[in-house]
Amino acid sequence: MIVQGSLDVLMGMVFIGMVALVHFGMRNVIANDPEFQQNGPPPEAMFTMMSWGYAAVGGGTSLIGLLNIFAGIRNMMLKGRVLGMIALFLGLAASLSCYCMPTSVGLLVYGMIVYLNPAVIRAFQLRAQGYAADEALASSVSTSSPQSPSLP
Repeated sequence: MIVQGSLDVLMGMVFIGMVALVHFGMRNVIANDPEFQQNGPPPEAMFTMMSWGYAAVGGGTSLIGLLNIFAGIRNMMLKGRVLGMIALFLGLAASLSCYCMPTSVGLLVYGMIVYLNPAVIRAFQLRAQGYAADEALASSVSTSSPQSPSLP
């Protein structure tokens, strides 16, 4: 989750950087193109629409990435299981940027399998009851794993 969140934040920053590119870089190109001025929408309206679009997608992707990083750090300490699930589902919204969609879907599927595992649920519950993370992991794994039969 932390790596996925970092990549989402990075892509969000790229989209926010696109706002400056659209605003400053394309303005002169389009303003000097007579064909665009005759057939296209008003340049100011187009710049405004593209700038707000890039800013919205970049800001949303960055916020979702930050949430994934925060949830991943909390989950390493066996805290915030529900926050982790919410962050995984919101990661699909970051796919609107068309970046990291395969990894977002894969992380969601695998993450939900892990989060819904009874041993993991038990570990988070033990941690919420005040056990240390190592004790919660050891206790949840030892009580949920089947006992192997004794060999003669």
